[in-house]
Amino acid sequence: MRTVLLAGVMMLALGALALPAAADPLTVDGGWHEFFFGEEGSALFPEYTFTLPGLGLLTVTDAFLSGDQFAITNFGGALGDTPPPGSVGDQIGSDYDGAAADPRWSTGSFLLGPGSYSIGGFALLSPFEGGGAAMRVDTVRDQRIDPAPEPATMLLLAGAIAGYGIRRRRRRAV
Repeated sequence: MRTVLLAGVMMLALGALALPAAADPLTVDGGWHEFFFGEEGSALFPEYTFTLPGLGLLTVTDAFLSGDQFAITNFGGALGDTPPPGSVGDQIGSDYDGAAADPRWSTGSFLLGPGSYSIGGFALLSPFEGGGAAMRVDTVRDQRIDPAPEPATMLLLAGAIAGYGIRRRRRRAV
């Protein structure tokens, strides 16, 4: 009887481990949110959920010891990879702003449109078999479209107008 009960408890415990963990809410424009990972191929945890009313920029950076790289997902689908790190083993601690500005740490940025997100992923490179990193989402506030055309567009337009004028003169001359 004890063996059957113990086996049942073990099955319940293993079943609970197999269930996906609930995602944590991420505050947009709220700064860095830490996540953790194990060896190469391990999932990033926790996953973070948020909703954007407009455009947003997701930034993901390694920290502590350089050398890690990540595949970032949204609801399990590929969003993109952070670039390969520029070094392995340099130390920066939890200075996420410093790591994001330094090419020795793998840092990626992803432009997001309005909508709901569940950001997760997995470690592509993990030379120390685990570590910590961070992500943040910032609202893209300057969504203006510049009404002035670029110089190349102006040259193309001027050429088209000149060509039209030359063609029109030739037709009148005939």
